[in-house]
Amino acid sequence: MLPEPHYVRESVDRNLLLASPLPGIFWTPSIASKLEHARGATTVPMSLADHFVGPYERLKHVRKLANKFTPGVWSGTEIHHIVEHHHLQFLGVLQPFTKHSYDHHEPCVVLGRRDHNLIMENAIGDAVRTVLGGDRGVDFLEAFKVANPGAADLPKDELGRLSAGWVVTQEADAKSGISRRQIRDWLIEVYALAYQDHEFAALRSVALSVIRGVPL
Repeated sequence: MLPEPHYVRESVDRNLLLASPLPGIFWTPSIASKLEHARGATTVPMSLADHFVGPYERLKHVRKLANKFTPGVWSGTEIHHIVEHHHLQFLGVLQPFTKHSYDHHEPCVVLGRRDHNLIMENAIGDAVRTVLGGDRGVDFLEAFKVANPGAADLPKDELGRLSAGWVVTQEADAKSGISRRQIRDWLIEVYALAYQDHEFAALRSVALSVIRGVPL
């Protein structure tokens, strides 16, 4: 992984994200303003544009802290990786993505519970089906799943090694149409589509910086 500031630099330069008072945590300008005036409020009108960005382990603390300011808004929501960890593992031949990078380095987001369900559980999956379906791409995710049944249940480090090794074998097969460079292009298209709405401009910027930053 590249140093953490790399992934948020464009978003900060464009004022899509601001540095929060907590080291390594960034937030959208809208949520910074709302939380400043919302301590203990029972209802705060959070929107799709209100989110925190940072590493998984740090965001666990942030989520608890935010819930003290706005009770109920964040309870039950999940911390979600902006780019799915398993997607990145297909690019991790030169620099593997591990359980440690999952917890401490790969950028994540915290949204309100309703908004989390809307974007993270639907939009990314829909984008994958659009980009990798039909004639637009090769569904390498499904091909890997078929070739490696039960892989999803493996520990993250083991799954990463398996994914990276599988990609190497696909690159050696000229007929497969699968390579790290091609997977990177597909993932760029997937996440640009998933985060296409203007409320997610910061997430789109971070996601594409993560994907483009993987050494191939």
